[in-house]
Order: sequence, then C-alpha cells, then structure tokens
Amino acid sequence: MTHAFDLDRLAELAQLELSEEERSVLLRDMERLVSFADRLTMWEQDFDEEIACQAALRADVPFPCTPRTELLRSAPTHTDQYITVPKTVTEEDCHG
Repeated sequence: MTHAFDLDRLAELAQLELSEEERSVLLRDMERLVSFADRLTMWEQDFDEEIACQAALRADVPFPCTPRTELLRSAPTHTDQYITVPKTVTEEDCHG
C-alpha cells in the first residue's frame, strides 16, 4: 500500500530542515512504519481471540528472584542496596 506524506508540512511542524537525501530516507522510513501498522491492523482483524488466549497464556507460577547480592555483584556501580547509573536528564532538560 502506498501512502502520501506531506514532508514539507511535517518538517515544518517538527522544525526540521531536510536535505534531499534526508527527505528520501525519511519518506522510506515513514512508508515502512505505516506499512508495519497496516500489517498489524490486518492481523488484528484476523485475530482469533480464543486461539490466541490458549497460545499466549501460561500458568502464573511464582519462582525465586535473583538474590540482590548477586545482582549488585554484576552491576558496574552500586551502593549497598541499589544499582547506580549516570545521570542523563538535568533540571534544564525538564523545564527547558
């Protein structure tokens, strides 16, 4: 299925300036995304709920979690109780 996209309008809304090469890549990517969504829609329409439930559900059986000490041992950085990660978002990112 072919879809028409107004790339100029989308670029304007997103405040993007696109070269011809970028426009070509973007158009191809958008076609692929919409095609994928179309396939999901078709699959959804053909979906047999009873069969899907039988295939997708499994017994809800509890099982032991990995011990915290083992998880912390495998983490690159940690405190006594938590895995630590580098800060990636600043206050400025949140409040512009």
